[in-house]
Amino acid sequence: MDNLDLLISSDTQARIIASPQGRSSAPAPISNLQSLSPNPLDSLTLSDLQPIGLNLFNALTADSGLRDLFVANLAAAQPGDLRLRLQIDPPELRRLPWEALYREPGGFVALSDLSISRYIAVGAQINRPVVTQLPLKILVASAAPSELPKLNFEAERKNLTEALSDEEAKGWVKLEFIEHAKRQSVRDALKEFRPHVFHFSGHGHFRDEKASLAFEDSYGDTDPITPDAAAVLFGGLPELRLVVLNACETAIDSTTQPLTGIAPKILQSAGVPAVVAMQAPILDRAAIAFSRAFYNQLAQGRTVDEAMREGRLAIYNAVTSSAYFAVPVLFLSADEGLLIEFPQQRKDRVVAQARKGFEAVRAAPLSDATTSRLSRWQVQLGAATALYKKLAAWKMLHDYLHGMNEVFDFVVREIPRIDKNDPDFSYLADRWSDCQPKLRELADFARRDAAPITTQPLAETNGSLAGDPWIVEVIIAQRALDSALNESSLKAVVNAVRKFRQTIQIHMNAADKAIEDNAAELRRLSGRWADDKGKPGADELAAAIGELVRLHTLLYEAVEKHDLFQDLDNAFVQLREEARRPGWDWDAVGAIWTFCRSNVLDSRFIPLAKESSEMIVNDGTLSGSEWCVSIVRLANNFDSQAAAREQAAVRNTIHELDQAIRTHFFLADKELKELTTVLNSLSDDLLEILKSSKRWPVISNQ
Repeated sequence: MDNLDLLISSDTQARIIASPQGRSSAPAPISNLQSLSPNPLDSLTLSDLQPIGLNLFNALTADSGLRDLFVANLAAAQPGDLRLRLQIDPPELRRLPWEALYREPGGFVALSDLSISRYIAVGAQINRPVVTQLPLKILVASAAPSELPKLNFEAERKNLTEALSDEEAKGWVKLEFIEHAKRQSVRDALKEFRPHVFHFSGHGHFRDEKASLAFEDSYGDTDPITPDAAAVLFGGLPELRLVVLNACETAIDSTTQPLTGIAPKILQSAGVPAVVAMQAPILDRAAIAFSRAFYNQLAQGRTVDEAMREGRLAIYNAVTSSAYFAVPVLFLSADEGLLIEFPQQRKDRVVAQARKGFEAVRAAPLSDATTSRLSRWQVQLGAATALYKKLAAWKMLHDYLHGMNEVFDFVVREIPRIDKNDPDFSYLADRWSDCQPKLRELADFARRDAAPITTQPLAETNGSLAGDPWIVEVIIAQRALDSALNESSLKAVVNAVRKFRQTIQIHMNAADKAIEDNAAELRRLSGRWADDKGKPGADELAAAIGELVRLHTLLYEAVEKHDLFQDLDNAFVQLREEARRPGWDWDAVGAIWTFCRSNVLDSRFIPLAKESSEMIVNDGTLSGSEWCVSIVRLANNFDSQAAAREQAAVRNTIHELDQAIRTHFFLADKELKELTTVLNSLSDDLLEILKSSKRWPVISNQ
């Protein structure tokens, strides 16, 4: 979605500072805005709102040059492809109902295909979409302090549950509820449930230029949550992408001090990229209609802009002849409106768009040039599907090897416990027997001649092996360990254990490299698509290709992070083992740690985190995504503790680092596995579509 950035400066001049059609040549004075008082929207009819919106639009675009540029952007934009981002410096002008902008001809701008948001820049703050699987997790909290007007939360809960019942049944949405919201209970639920959306239903206040949300204290009385307290409450939660405040006056900002309202402060200080708040009271049925349409769109993987538009239209249709559609306000700090990325939903859209595109092409008369372009796209999409299959297979192999490596770690742990003078291998043999199911899984996978990465299926004839190196060498190492255990030779067992682990890690790293290479090939393929001027003739097919490009980008980013954690985990193995020894050798610990820092953390981990804006260092203070910030903080603790020779503290930090690396490696691995699974499924659907296109040659799935 393109941005039409309109700045109203403190000297009450307007300027389009960025847009697809260019920038304003000079600031333009705004007329009569000071005379437009903020009317209570809940008391207005649609006919009352129309002249207010028209006056706002005319005042904003009084300069003919600015108006022409504004209208040119509207005319050139595809439906749903343009967002008006309002940056309003004068605090007193933020009270005006900009969501009611009306132009002739065209009507209310917010009900057309133009999104309206209040844009607040937050510097280098991270606003990338969270990649996750469905469902969309929504934490719904309510508070009804005893001294304030009663709210019927049971009715609200019932209405919201009914409104989203279809989405819940499909597995798109998961709701969690908190009544009598208190600071700590809300924070605990945010940490435990880890929602994508926090929805608050209750009272909001703006009095004497001060804003607050009405939570409850332990006695059931009002506990006012100030803007600063709200920023703390919602801070440090990377999965939280949206706060929805169904409470009066939460969108209002001070007329004297900017960014002191509840919604602006959360956006500015909590790291949440989007906040939806209310600039006036809203009827229950309007709020319910908004929630149903709004969350339905988010659960389908749509942008927050698309969700807002559908929510406004739902209010407009549910409460006709009212101004309520203009009550919700979207505050946005992200450049893009995609807050949460659901690969499965994107995959479904790719399939739907591709099918629609090819059907449209088959039904239409084709010129030779169009046929040639479409045939070439069929070949390129076929090449992409083959890469999807390879990626999924390499990831499956990696998972088998990684799972075996995790189980084999218990074998490795037994080595230091063996008495050198009277070795007993019974415990080690028990742990080794636990590895056998993983070995059988790997062997079964190697026998599948249909696997896209198998060059020679595994076969055993009279004790001799044939197959790909990743299975043959593992079986040879397995047999060596079996033989060493039969000999009961400590030296042979130690060497065989070391050789087996080394073999597993070599091929696990090779699988990781193959995943990286295939993802890079997809990225190059996507790059050619983006640069190619000979796009397919059908808009629907072009839209499907755009969705594919986004999926490929997500995949490449996931591969980079996964590869990083793979190397970090490998580098940390020796430190993990050193910390388990009963003795303590500062020289050994220092040497291993120096290797971890120089070869992974300082040379790759920290640079990638900074380059991707996942981590920000400001005056020595770290902020950003948990996966990098937590590990870098622990690494810095290790440095200071090791310098002070604090053995107990260093042991504890090694344990915490071990847990953090394992946790975030698991999450990165899960993310990559989900993406490759989605792409593998996508390949089957795309191939079915391509093969049904009788005008073009059949594409093989190999």
